[in-house]
Amino acid sequence: MIIQIRGISSVGRALAWHAIGHRFDSGILHKAFLRKSFFMPFHVYILYSKSIDQYYIGHTAEINDRLFRHNNSGSKSTKKANDWELFYKEEF
Repeated sequence: MIIQIRGISSVGRALAWHAIGHRFDSGILHKAFLRKSFFMPFHVYILYSKSIDQYYIGHTAEINDRLFRHNNSGSKSTKKANDWELFYKEEF
C-alpha cells in the first residue's frame, strides 16, 4: 500500500502514518499527545523595565514561567535588568 502525503503538516503526516498501522513514537508520548489539546494557545506580550526605560516584545505558551526567566537572567535580551513587568499580553 503506497500513500502519497503532500502539502499537510507534520502532525497530519504522523496521524496518517499511524492510521495505516505504523507506530513510530513511544506509548508515553502517544498518550500524552491524545490528552492535550490539538491547538495550544500562546501569548504575545510586552514587558517594560523602569530601570532602563525599555520595552521588550516576545511570545510564549507559558507566560508566568517566561516572565520569571526574564527577571532571573534567563534571556540574553533581558538580562540587563531584573525589574521587568508585564505591560500587555494577548492570547492567540
